[in-house]
Amino acid sequence: MALASLFAFCELNNRTIDSRVLDEKTAETLFKRAAAHRELGIAPENVFREIREILTRAIVALQ
Repeated sequence: MALASLFAFCELNNRTIDSRVLDEKTAETLFKRAAAHRELGIAPENVFREIREILTRAIVALQ
């Protein structure tokens, strides 16, 4: 659901996702860390910061 929302946001705002920044492996790692942050001992705010930093670089204007 989150990815569908992200793609819809990009489409509506004339943006795209740079797959060199947010590739399949990076997305999988982010989802796993978010889902298992308690078991991994990672504070939720650290996971959110990591996601925000990657998406800030990955979401770019269409050329």
